[in-house]
Amino acid sequence: VESITLDGSPTVARIAETWGAVYSVACGTQFTITSQGSTTGARRACNAPRAGETSVDVAMMSRQLRVTEASVRTNGYLFDCVEGNRTLLQVMVAIDEGIGILPVNDSSIKASNGANVVEECLGHLEGGGLTTDQLRWILSSWPEDMLAETGWDSSSVPNSDGSDGTHLLSELHPDCAEQEITVTLPAGDEEEARIIELLSSKLFVGADNGESLDWNRIGSGPGAIELYLWSAYGSSDMDSKMAPIPIKNDEDGKYTTLETITNSDNDNKGQSYSSQLTNTLYFNINRDVREEVRRFGEMGLSARGSFMLRQLGFVPLSPSERIRNSNNLRDNNFCFSSSTTVTVLDKGRVNIADVRVGDKVLVDPTTNRYEAVYLLAHYDTNVQAKYIQLLSSSSSKLPIVLAELSEDHMVFSQSQAIPAHAVRVGDFLDGFAPQRVSTIRTVQRQGAFAPFTTSGTIVVNDGVVVSCYVNMQEPPQHKNTKRQDTNLWLGGFDSGLSMQTAAHLALAPLRQWCTHVQDCSTDAENEEQVGISAWIEVPFRTSQWFFQEAHPVLQLLAAIPLLAFLCVAAILEAVLGLPTLLAGTVLILFIVFNISPHMFGVRKQIP
Repeated sequence: VESITLDGSPTVARIAETWGAVYSVACGTQFTITSQGSTTGARRACNAPRAGETSVDVAMMSRQLRVTEASVRTNGYLFDCVEGNRTLLQVMVAIDEGIGILPVNDSSIKASNGANVVEECLGHLEGGGLTTDQLRWILSSWPEDMLAETGWDSSSVPNSDGSDGTHLLSELHPDCAEQEITVTLPAGDEEEARIIELLSSKLFVGADNGESLDWNRIGSGPGAIELYLWSAYGSSDMDSKMAPIPIKNDEDGKYTTLETITNSDNDNKGQSYSSQLTNTLYFNINRDVREEVRRFGEMGLSARGSFMLRQLGFVPLSPSERIRNSNNLRDNNFCFSSSTTVTVLDKGRVNIADVRVGDKVLVDPTTNRYEAVYLLAHYDTNVQAKYIQLLSSSSSKLPIVLAELSEDHMVFSQSQAIPAHAVRVGDFLDGFAPQRVSTIRTVQRQGAFAPFTTSGTIVVNDGVVVSCYVNMQEPPQHKNTKRQDTNLWLGGFDSGLSMQTAAHLALAPLRQWCTHVQDCSTDAENEEQVGISAWIEVPFRTSQWFFQEAHPVLQLLAAIPLLAFLCVAAILEAVLGLPTLLAGTVLILFIVFNISPHMFGVRKQIP
């Protein structure tokens, strides 16, 4: 029976327990979940437990890993532990409940225009709301000099009276009333505790040194503001209250409110409201044992997992963030293992880690045809990853390893491209001669490699022809059959194109660009590139969003002209070559590398 052990934040533990209950029913996996805090979870996941502790598979964290705990790699989601001997793979799982602020509707004192004095004051402030520095000044127990020592911007209170004993609206702007600002909290103890926890983790920079909520400010009156949680917004009690106060987002400078987020699509909440008053929640996973955890995480990052998050009161990630984090869980999903060999012209059999852009490798054993490698789509000598090993029996006692590749990487069986996970014992793989698969295993290797050739195929090991590409979708109409992995489906309809053909068509502009215009080699010679090349990452992530998350109608409307263009491009590539394709290639690459990252939140990595 598979088991997963987790420790960390009590907040994230609520998510793990809910997802785990559903996953264990479906898969029989046993979960051991403890909630001793983010720091303890990180220590145990890094394999640096204290006396009496054991290591765990996952650190559940309500904050980022600190530099004293782990150093981040250039890809942004892998962290090498400072103590312990592990690499952690970080996955965002949800946005924690945030804090909203609104004026208290007190009619005892009105502004000159008859408005509430807080509401009237907001009209004089930039954006009609508060910055996080202004909010920290209002709520913090620290005096201004201590706030300034930790990065607080004193210009956020331009009309300060110099007294730490008062916090007047007029200190924010001279046209505001000289009214003391007070703060009210929710009546429930649990809601109050969560607000204090969020303030300590997201607003009070000096929380570790004693900064906290100033309880002397708690009270009511004309200058009162009320703090509340996301889950309360939209309740009948909230309907009778005043409009929320916009808070400036430190990342994009925009002022947003919970009303804006509540009235938007649920999937975009976390992306729309990312000020310091929200909290991102993480799984930090031991990379070496992540296979079962990956499946668990993928369930959580699915639409089903998002539904469960909403029921718990959390905000799901946006669709693009769900795909990005799901891909991070499968960061070697179109690679060959380090045990793979290929045949290079004038060099013979070489390890795949030694292949470089420009090398001519064998792609067709029946005609002895060689083609140049134009791109190393994935090159990572350090990653520990699990691969599917396909073996064939031989006259000797030892079986022949036909291929070792990631589960979604495609192989050819009777000229049909299917992913490795769909291969069954008894199937025949194409090559010098059909090779019967007698055994299928899962192995762990160090390294992940994916050279791309102009035909989209490559011969590995003892003459087996495999694809350079990966399967990207599994239509539900054909689950648990090979048919699901044969053709590309768009809008619920079979396009008639195999996934191999569709991938090869889609890469026609990039092939021409890398072959004739710009050298797409990386720093692989110096082993500096880690992970997926930027040349393929952005198109790959965008395609995954399109095939897995885009609305079926959008798929159909976009697919017709796109497929037509790509078919024409492929024909021109074969017949006329570079001159005719160059203009179209430049246009496509400009769109992919400059527009799609902003649309879909895809990380761009310098090759």
